[in-house]
Amino acid sequence: MAQFSKASYEQEATKQGYDSIFKLQLGKNPVRIVSMPETFGQHYMQREQRTMICMNSKTCDLCRQNIKRDARIMLYVIDRKDQQIKLAIFPWKIYKDLINLAEDTDWGFKDLPEYDITIVKEGEKMLTKYSTIPSPNKTSLTKEQKDQLATKKPIIEILKAKVAKQKSDFVPMNEKGDVKPLEEFDVEDPSDVSDTKFPWDKK
Repeated sequence: MAQFSKASYEQEATKQGYDSIFKLQLGKNPVRIVSMPETFGQHYMQREQRTMICMNSKTCDLCRQNIKRDARIMLYVIDRKDQQIKLAIFPWKIYKDLINLAEDTDWGFKDLPEYDITIVKEGEKMLTKYSTIPSPNKTSLTKEQKDQLATKKPIIEILKAKVAKQKSDFVPMNEKGDVKPLEEFDVEDPSDVSDTKFPWDKK
């Protein structure tokens, strides 16, 4: 049973997985990327005051209604502030920065970067800006980190579960507040939100 204490909070947070979500803070955010990314779209529903995950623009009813869609990537990172592996959602700008690093003569990598990166967040809301700074020091993951990563759920499964849940608990509305039908998302064969891919995605 949970109790009203810091120790109990930390225990329950760990059990529920709330301690393993990485959130970009203002300033410097040092991380190590430890998984391939999954791309997805995100709609913000103004009337309902919530976001909806979109995996495939060709089958998404919200896309057909021209509701704005922002591109995101989901991946696992090591938070260098506490050395824990966490699930992260990054904006498309960081995705592009990583592609540029992968193809760079000095910083290039084949699979995952063997170095840390620092993501700098400046501003808030519509004025938010991101920049990515690579570290010159290459390091290997420890056995403990590899073992911890092996216990993590595949990201595509996390996205599928989120889409399935939002289909069951979300009812979109039209301008008059009447319920509108929401067509099924194609979660079995998700496509990228852009033709832009990492070099390792190319055949």
